[in-house]
Amino acid sequence: MNPPAIVKGLTTLNKELYRQVLNIPAARVQASKVGQLRSSLDRSFISTLPRVKTVVNDSTDPQKRLLLLNPDLIQIDSQQILVLKAEAKQTFCDIMSELKKCEAEGCVYELVLDYDYWNSDEILTATLPDGMDVPSSFETIGHIAHLNLRPEHEPFKHLIGSVILDKNPVIKTVVNKVGAIETTFRVFQMELLAGEDKFQVEVKEGGCIFTFDYSKVYWNSRLQLEHFRLVQLFKKGERICDLFCGVGPFAIPAAKKGCIVYANDLNPESVKYLEINRDRNKISSNNLLTFNSDARDFIMKSHELLNKDTSTVLFFNHYIMNLPASAHEFLDSFNSLRALIPTEGIFPTIWVHCYVFCKKDSSPIELVESELKCDLELEIDTCHYVRNVSPNKDMYCVSFKLTKCKDDEEGTKRAKLD
Repeated sequence: MNPPAIVKGLTTLNKELYRQVLNIPAARVQASKVGQLRSSLDRSFISTLPRVKTVVNDSTDPQKRLLLLNPDLIQIDSQQILVLKAEAKQTFCDIMSELKKCEAEGCVYELVLDYDYWNSDEILTATLPDGMDVPSSFETIGHIAHLNLRPEHEPFKHLIGSVILDKNPVIKTVVNKVGAIETTFRVFQMELLAGEDKFQVEVKEGGCIFTFDYSKVYWNSRLQLEHFRLVQLFKKGERICDLFCGVGPFAIPAAKKGCIVYANDLNPESVKYLEINRDRNKISSNNLLTFNSDARDFIMKSHELLNKDTSTVLFFNHYIMNLPASAHEFLDSFNSLRALIPTEGIFPTIWVHCYVFCKKDSSPIELVESELKCDLELEIDTCHYVRNVSPNKDMYCVSFKLTKCKDDEEGTKRAKLD
């Protein structure tokens, strides 16, 4: 029950080569008596071939059916059914007796297994060289399947793409990442392996709809639970500053929840689709304000923007920094905000949620503290494990309160006010 050995090493998909015919023992019986025969035989004698019906139509007589039998126990020899294993619960005579009662006869059924029968893992396992990893998992973004193939997959990449396209009905486009994520706009170079050259997608997440061109913006479907987790922390009416907002996986659901969101991204394509998604999700521009700026500059002017049209001094409740490769490098920009935090009176707690990549033997908290140049008064569960990125790299969300440094004088020296 495996694809033919001839397919091993193919680099171009030839579906005809996956076809093979197996002779399966069967009992031909009147359609009205097939249930009786099936219940009278020991279950071990009935075929259990995966994805193959136990009862099939008889091509020679529309009034009859074929009950497929277990080829490991039974074979056809001179039109007689023979038991192959002595330890079988029913003897040859018992089986013949049951067939006779139901007026059934032994026959051979030609079972055709072709390309459509095998699933993608079975096809790729049979086709790729022995020992090569089978790329059975991929990220799905709307109708796009995104693969991260290894160099050894290069000769087989188009075959792999074609198989994934064929075996996943919702997939219309298969792409492969061919370069590292570009640091400026967080996009990566991709190649089309199979399907339509169409990158405009629609994704539903957290009760929101997102539209974007996957070739021009950043999106990671694996972060869906993290988007939900963080937004759940926000309360209606809170002020959120999303510094690397992308097309809005945090900003859109937060604004829809009733938060006031200032969303910024350096990539103009991200901001364009963020505004499209704001409209699609029927969010007011008063609840979701968009900006196309460098995050460092935006941090330092965020307080001024928030207080531009207010008579009272306001602070953001949450800053989101979802750029794990380098978000920590922007933390020193918060020193200008530290100087604005009053030493007396009542003001809201300012939370910073900084995403970082961290090696297995390193501390994400120490990484954040080293860039912030200030000890953090961490609360319980403020260092949240998000996911494993590679064998030696994990992603974390370090959440901390933005306060004045313990050494106020030194903190003032570090402040860089606009």
